[in-house]
Amino acid sequence: MLIEMEQKKDYLNSSPISSLYFGGGTPSILSSEAIDRLLFGISKYYSLEPAIEITLEANPDDLSMGTLKALKTSGINRLSIGLQSFYDEELKWMNRAHSAEQSFACITHANQVGFDNISVDLIYGSHFLSDEKWLNQLSIIEKMPIQHLSCYALTVEDKTALAHAIKSKLLNDLDDAKQERQFKLLQDWSIKAGFDHYEISNLAKKNKYSKHNSAYWANAPYLGIGPSAHSYDNNTRQWNISNNAVYMKLVKDGEGYFEKEILSEKDNYNELILTQLRTSLGLNKNQIYDRFNVSIQRHFEKELQRQIRLKTIVDDNNILHIPNKNWFKADGIASELFLIENS
Repeated sequence: MLIEMEQKKDYLNSSPISSLYFGGGTPSILSSEAIDRLLFGISKYYSLEPAIEITLEANPDDLSMGTLKALKTSGINRLSIGLQSFYDEELKWMNRAHSAEQSFACITHANQVGFDNISVDLIYGSHFLSDEKWLNQLSIIEKMPIQHLSCYALTVEDKTALAHAIKSKLLNDLDDAKQERQFKLLQDWSIKAGFDHYEISNLAKKNKYSKHNSAYWANAPYLGIGPSAHSYDNNTRQWNISNNAVYMKLVKDGEGYFEKEILSEKDNYNELILTQLRTSLGLNKNQIYDRFNVSIQRHFEKELQRQIRLKTIVDDNNILHIPNKNWFKADGIASELFLIENS
């Protein structure tokens, strides 16, 4: 990874970096020495903003008091902890290695060590999660030193135990109405609890929005380092191969370890629509007129007017928003504006 950093030191054109994110897989199993080496390499090859956000994804069972102290000393200043649930029954069903007790402990210990930017993940809409239990989990979040919350509806992935159980009729299929109801409970709770629901799946206290996530939704360029990592520079997207051993060999050879695609106007248009309509900031219509050709503009206006008539999108002085009551279906609404064929 240090070699790859050097090879790609010019990818971001010397733009100052506002966010570093140790994610994918389980980076919390890295030693503090390894994290120190990576951070040193990053500071050597890239320009960093003084108030840079440095996030590490972690599982609760990896975050002992000693590990937390080492991470804080290394310069990690934000944790993203994959709790998923505060109920042992649900964690066991999800095949998670940690317990609810470990979830409580790691958050308490992280706060004691001095972390004041802690994000956790929760999943709603599972077979075992009643509305009452969902609200109880949210009340726990409210009482703990947690500044950011990411909530995701449970989905069925191919070739998983859940998919097999549903196919075998051991479990019913997921209840869409239940998932939408629990999403609305989340929306109502966020107002009372002082969390800004700034993106469909993300909520935060004031001044604790994720810089990493916000940059992605704003279509800012980013560089990914390591196996399977993705990069984006406004014009192209590239992704590294996933096999660790092959990645290491090819990086040392200096070639052949990533694929690249040139993004079409259609690709850029569709991604802009999807990412920005997911946020509370919405989409500024002027971006469409400034960035894309007349044919795309005409398509956009035609489809937009249809959505406005249906009241699924609101135009507020050229800023487009999906009303809160429709947010659970935002991706589907945004896709109605997509270009399917090249214009």
